[in-house]
Formats: sequence, structure tokens, C-alpha cells
Amino acid sequence: MAALKDEEKNAMGRRDAVQAWRESRLICVPTLAYINTGAGKLRVEVSNVSRSGICFALDTCLDVGSPVKLELGSLLIGGEVRYCRPRDGGFFTVGMRIESTQKI
Repeated sequence: MAALKDEEKNAMGRRDAVQAWRESRLICVPTLAYINTGAGKLRVEVSNVSRSGICFALDTCLDVGSPVKLELGSLLIGGEVRYCRPRDGGFFTVGMRIESTQKI
């Protein structure tokens, strides 16, 4: 029962966060992508996309303001890390502002 209550709290927190968004977001099934940073190529899971940003999870903390390039399907998306928040299980949720896109 306690686990169910925790899940309900987490769902409510996500719902509140969704309502606070300034732009509409497309919530997606976690989608595999890769980012290129100064540390090399890292695997990420994209969770939502808006006109100006992308949210993804990975197992490495990224510095706010760092430039990143995200490879998503046939797109290369350039941008900047806007936030990086710790999650359970040693993962981080990263918000990336989109600055450029190109087909690869």
C-alpha cells in the first residue's frame, strides 16, 4: 500500500509539472537517442519534446549551460543544457533548449 501511495504522489507531481509548462509538449514513449558532449557519445532516453526543447534521461550529470548535440533518428539537434536534476536509480533528468536542427 505504501508503494501505491508513493506512485500516486509521483503521478500528481508529474501532472503539476505538466501544467506548469509554458509550451505544449509531446510526451513520448522513452525513445533511444545519443548526445555528443565533450566527454564523448552518451546514450539517453527522450521523454518529451516541445517546439523549443527536449527532455531526456541519462546516467551522467551535465553542467547547466553546456552545449550538446542530440542524435535522434535522422536529426542532429544542437542546443544547451537548461537544467539537470537527479532522479532515483542514479539517473538524471536533463532539459535541453533547441538551438538548431539538421538532417543527418
